[in-house]
Amino acid sequence: MKTTKILLGALRISALIALFAVVPAQAQTVNVGFNSSYTGLGAASDSGTTWNNLTVTPPDYSSTYGFLVTSTGGTSTVTISLSDPDAIETYNGSPGANVAPGLLNQVLYANGGSDNPNSLGDFTVGGLTDGGKYNLYLYAVTGSLTGGRSTTFTVDSISQTVTNATNASSFIAGNNYVEFAGLTANGSGDISGTWGALGNTGPVINGFQIQSVPAVVPEPSSLATMSLVGMALLLFCKRLKKQSV
Repeated sequence: MKTTKILLGALRISALIALFAVVPAQAQTVNVGFNSSYTGLGAASDSGTTWNNLTVTPPDYSSTYGFLVTSTGGTSTVTISLSDPDAIETYNGSPGANVAPGLLNQVLYANGGSDNPNSLGDFTVGGLTDGGKYNLYLYAVTGSLTGGRSTTFTVDSISQTVTNATNASSFIAGNNYVEFAGLTANGSGDISGTWGALGNTGPVINGFQIQSVPAVVPEPSSLATMSLVGMALLLFCKRLKKQSV
């Protein structure tokens, strides 16, 4: 009975070590705004305030942008590609007393004209880890205080809509941004999607945040401790076996 209690105690200690032996890796966030000079926090849970404010001008409607930095100013491998069957144009939102942060005062929109108001804009976030998990935040608002265009974003056959996008004093899910959580980058390290209109208006996009979902990895020092405990348990079990013979 005493031996059994000792063994159970050792197993409990080993389990506790295993519980505290894993630590989350740090998430990395890359922020992108289009035709904006915004610096500040976004909707993602991230303390970084650095944004890649990309200038999109004609005739370079379809372009790939690289050398993007992280939200804390570090280097990244992330790229963003934009393409559209018709055009991508800039729109200067109307500032006002209650507008959302400056990110949302500048937008791109896929304008198919009256004959094709529901044209799609396409985007690809590249330079990601093959099979890596990411949270993607997409922003859409026209800068209007009273109401604006409604935009449907589709990624991996999943659609989410910013309805009647209006400005606010903060970021509001479904009102000026949507979040796609736990997306998986494909074998080329890409996540692709579209933005299209909901109703008879041109869809808009202001920018995005791409945030890695950190994997839980064992801490090296704890791994060493676990190995020692495992060896001790193995030797202990061998001694018990010999004593029982």
